[in-house]
Amino acid sequence: MIVMDSAASKTKTNLQYLLTQAHTNTSFMKLALIGYGKMGRAIHSIAAERGHTIDLIIDLNNQQELTETNIRKVDVAIEFTSPHTALNNVLFCLKQGVPV
Repeated sequence: MIVMDSAASKTKTNLQYLLTQAHTNTSFMKLALIGYGKMGRAIHSIAAERGHTIDLIIDLNNQQELTETNIRKVDVAIEFTSPHTALNNVLFCLKQGVPV
């Protein structure tokens, strides 16, 4: 069982809503998950259930794969890393034209 605080629960609920809206509109997204802990895995599961694909997963073991070429292959990135790396990851994605 995953136990989340209220902020994490609200974030998960908002993401579920967005992924459901995309599913309802039949526009499936190619996603990047940056951070693959509990929340990253939960979002992976929800996205897959709704027909979206996870084209890029970045975690501690493959940080070097967060490249311009790789990130440009996705429609949107979902960022769930730690506070000390999140800002740089978000700025990197936005610089490449990928919404976060």
